[in-house]
Amino acid sequence: MKSIRGQLTFALCLLAAVLLPLAGLAIYWTERGLLLAQFDESLKARAEVLISGIEVDDGELEMDSELEEFVGIGSGVGSDVFAVFDSSGRVLLSSGSGTRKAQWEVPSNVGEGGVYQFFKLADGREMRGMWRTFLPEDEDGEMGMMVLLVASPGAALVGTLGTLATVMTVSGGVGLLVAVLVLQMVLKRGFRSLERMGTKVQQMKVGQPGQQLDLEPLPVELRGMGAKVNELLERVEVSLARERRFSSHAAHELRTPLAELRAMGELIATWPEERTKERSEEMMEVVREMEVLLDKLSLLARADAGAQSVKIERVNLRELVESTVDRHRAKAEQRKLLMKMEWQDEEMETDAVLYGAILNNLVGNAVSHAPMGSAVSIEVSAERLVVGNPAPALMETDLSMLFERFWRKNTARTDGAHSGLGLSIVKACAELLGGRCEAVLEEGGDLKLMVRWKNGNEKGRS
Repeated sequence: MKSIRGQLTFALCLLAAVLLPLAGLAIYWTERGLLLAQFDESLKARAEVLISGIEVDDGELEMDSELEEFVGIGSGVGSDVFAVFDSSGRVLLSSGSGTRKAQWEVPSNVGEGGVYQFFKLADGREMRGMWRTFLPEDEDGEMGMMVLLVASPGAALVGTLGTLATVMTVSGGVGLLVAVLVLQMVLKRGFRSLERMGTKVQQMKVGQPGQQLDLEPLPVELRGMGAKVNELLERVEVSLARERRFSSHAAHELRTPLAELRAMGELIATWPEERTKERSEEMMEVVREMEVLLDKLSLLARADAGAQSVKIERVNLRELVESTVDRHRAKAEQRKLLMKMEWQDEEMETDAVLYGAILNNLVGNAVSHAPMGSAVSIEVSAERLVVGNPAPALMETDLSMLFERFWRKNTARTDGAHSGLGLSIVKACAELLGGRCEAVLEEGGDLKLMVRWKNGNEKGRS
């Protein structure tokens, strides 16, 4: 199983394993350059002094012995050496017989700027020398350009560089080991809060109410995630509570018609003479009520699962409204209601089935709950659908519950036509079409139920 801490530890250790050696190499080469530059400056200064003391006398090079001692050059073991060569590479002047007998190879690129090299003498001594050209003081000008070699023992310098390399290697290895240990400790401590949060989430039980993460001990980087988890837990809790209420209410709504059917069946079984046409029609009416209720529950279930298909097409709003009003006209006339219809647009792009379900439930709700002898208004446009009716018994506090499933202002009304699902179906269908529902209680007690469409700019007018 992949671990974020393990991957991060590996990546950081790998980075440290690359950067520490690179940093060590950079330090080593910087120190090496500084040591060599200091050593070479000393050689350069000595060469300048020696050149100033070399002169030509009767066709031969000469140098004051006191000058050699002054610059620290002698014939003893471990001392500095010098040699002067002509253009052919022949030794003309040197600091001792051992130096004179050595096999020299003058660098081909030597010039006045000097060439610096490590080399070994015939006796095996490690030296670092400077080769440079110069023109000795010669009144006759017969000697021509010479080459001067000034060298100092390099064993100490090589040893210092070796020691520096060893120290850098050992310290780099120790530093890498310490860095790995520190990284592991820091990452373990830093991920402790995340691990605790993960353990807490794993221990949470589905359906158990009141589960929340404590955000106080979490670091700032995790508090946003923790707050989002708490928000999701609240939504799950609300959703589960809604589902429990839904199941309870659905069972309650189905229990009544089933009890009626059972009672009628037992009556007919006990007294066969009660098997009349009227009794059969009563049973069929109960069955139809159950079918309507099951159709509503099925539509809500499909909407919740995202399984309800949406087919957008051009719909004639006038025909749809008129056919819906005709469906409720008999009940409206029975209750002496005045049906008012107003169109701003007669066509729009929508799903005819879902729009029809919205319109049918809004009009049916208004016709069922409007006071006797009042009016029901219907306003239709491509931007919104508004159905209004007087609602003297409704209060502002009831508006937030209107679109809840199985909610009824008057719980005593339990007939099949008032299951409390109509407005929840309106909300579900509106959301499938990209709309949103609003309920407004105006002054005077008039209730306006509105569905606003987000795609109102795609309307079609005629």
